[in-house]
Amino acid sequence: MVNVVLTLLMLVVGFVLLTKGADFFVDGAGGLTTRLGVPSIVIGLTIVSLGTSAPEAAVTITSAAQGIDQMAIAGVFGSNIVNTLVVLGVVALVREAPMHKSTLRIEIPFVVGITGLLLILCVRDGELGRLDACALLLLLVAYLGYLAYMMRSGTYTVDESEDEDSLDAAQPMHRLILYTVVGAVAICLGAQLTVNSATDIALAVGLSDRVIGLTIVAVGTSLPELVTSVAAARKGQTDLAIGNIVGSSIFNVLFVLGIAGVIMPMPFDSSLLFDGLVSLAAIALLWVVCAPQKKLGRLGGVSLLVCYIVYVVVVLMG
Repeated sequence: MVNVVLTLLMLVVGFVLLTKGADFFVDGAGGLTTRLGVPSIVIGLTIVSLGTSAPEAAVTITSAAQGIDQMAIAGVFGSNIVNTLVVLGVVALVREAPMHKSTLRIEIPFVVGITGLLLILCVRDGELGRLDACALLLLLVAYLGYLAYMMRSGTYTVDESEDEDSLDAAQPMHRLILYTVVGAVAICLGAQLTVNSATDIALAVGLSDRVIGLTIVAVGTSLPELVTSVAAARKGQTDLAIGNIVGSSIFNVLFVLGIAGVIMPMPFDSSLLFDGLVSLAAIALLWVVCAPQKKLGRLGGVSLLVCYIVYVVVVLMG
């Protein structure tokens, strides 16, 4: 029997850690972008997205090692669906987010491509094997090389207006790093407390591994992306918010499943094909709503959120 009071207390503590951790993390990362002269979009696509993907990595790799295959792959599909439809939907409601040209032309199509490749690899053999996982990791190396090239070529530039609400870059470097590290730890710990509490409740009422992975675990492990992106948008750093979500989706597929697949090949249940296709459709929908005006507006955000509600209803009814 789940101790309801204790579970609710852990949920509250988790949310507090998530909220305060996000403020510290965004302030620290925002200050570092200004201090080092690194564009916010690059920080979002790399450091922030890797940091906020830590819960997905922990849950997915642990699930794979324990043989909970459906929850492992479903967690990544579900997390990317939540990142795209829920997190960016909420971000758009907080503040309209202009899209960097390369995000529309390169990064979002890249997410579409690697998601489609993941589905092909899984459906072809009925599993995500070690060779498949190695291919994903090689693509991750290529992606990081692409970012390095874009930085050197000057394609990504620093927009001074992005950082006007961020932590003063005159702060000592060690303090900015401390804010970033403490914020990241608080976010991950808060997410873990929230996921554990919600999963205990879900198991107690008899939900399946697939449903838990696609809903509760997916939403829970996406809380770092949600609180970080919303905090960034609230502070005017929309490049950091967008980069966080797009980068996190890339790391979830290439890094998280790549590492998990190398450790333990994961059988691919046919029931997950639908969820993989929804993940693919979600990122394609993001491109469709953003491409005309080169931004994610409030109407587009509402469209994304409505699509997620429909998806959850279909999953629960199934």
